Amino acid sequence: MDKIAGYLNLALRAGKLALGVDNIRAAKHKLYAILADTGLAAGSLERLKRCAAERKIPLYVFDGQLAELIHKEKCRAAGLADGNIWNGMRAWIEQAEAFKPIESMIDDQRRQDGAEALK
Repeated sequence: MDKIAGYLNLALRAGKLALGVDNIRAAKHKLYAILADTGLAAGSLERLKRCAAERKIPLYVFDGQLAELIHKEKCRAAGLADGNIWNGMRAWIEQAEAFKPIESMIDDQRRQDGAEALK
């Protein structure tokens, strides 16, 4: 987790991190990934899903507080706008159990709904 926090803080200092749902959606520059945390409202998460689908970039949900990683209060979503930082951080995010790609969360929910339907 320290490596991911380091990469995020590097992107923040370089001005390559769009913070907040509205800033992510309004970003004019290319984004490489979107990170959100579980405290994000359902409507905001839907807007980020659409944004990620339109831009054809991954959306990861962090099982924790994103604000603690980047030391910004009340920050629940961030868009990464630096390809080199994303290339360095991607392997760490994919290995971290706390970060799940949004597709796998949907699959987990479908499996859970299916299991409940069988009961």
